[in-house]
Amino acid sequence: MDGGANDPAEFPRPAFDPDAPITTGVLADLQAGLLDDETAAHVRQRVRNDKALARQLGALDRVRRDLALLGADA
Repeated sequence: MDGGANDPAEFPRPAFDPDAPITTGVLADLQAGLLDDETAAHVRQRVRNDKALARQLGALDRVRRDLALLGADA
């Protein structure tokens, strides 16, 4: 990259702890495609096995859809 303000190297992600609780931020990163393949697979597995996480991810999906609809109205 060019090292500009949006360079992800400027904001390194902490290592993912598979035993740590999955936060809404991690779910948002999953949804945005920001997680590496191994981490994303682990998070998806946890979501499949945890109804509360599945509800949170569903809520993020609805927010994303609603925002996309608002953008379409502009």
